[in-house]
Amino acid sequence: MGNRDREGGELPDADHADRGENSDRSHAALLRDAGTGTGFEDRAQVLAADISTSGLVFAQAKLELALSFHHAIRDNTEGTAASISRLRELTREGYYAYYVDIAHFMAGVPLGTSSQARWIDGERPTRQRWRDLVIARRDGLRNTR
Repeated sequence: MGNRDREGGELPDADHADRGENSDRSHAALLRDAGTGTGFEDRAQVLAADISTSGLVFAQAKLELALSFHHAIRDNTEGTAASISRLRELTREGYYAYYVDIAHFMAGVPLGTSSQARWIDGERPTRQRWRDLVIARRDGLRNTR
């Protein structure tokens, strides 16, 4: 096996890392604009399409959590319910399953089922911290209008 073969084997890994890094930047930009009407959902759809073609399943769950944050800030119960449903589907194998809990916490809604997550400070303080983030963001957006 020559160097060319090894290099060819390394390129997909480098490409995968670049896609993950770009995805992280896109997620960060969405989180920055969560709760606003600045084309958030259109940009989320574009990112979802990019993620789908890249095959980065974990990035889909991160995107859905960002959408949950956005919906919670806007007090959009239908959007929140849809995001939670998609998160359940994306995390059914157990990876990132705590994202489902966080989405519930941000929206201020009960879990409905028992959680496998064990929070360092317990569920109640963790729930309150996530909810406080939503409320602070909502208040911040009201104050900038």
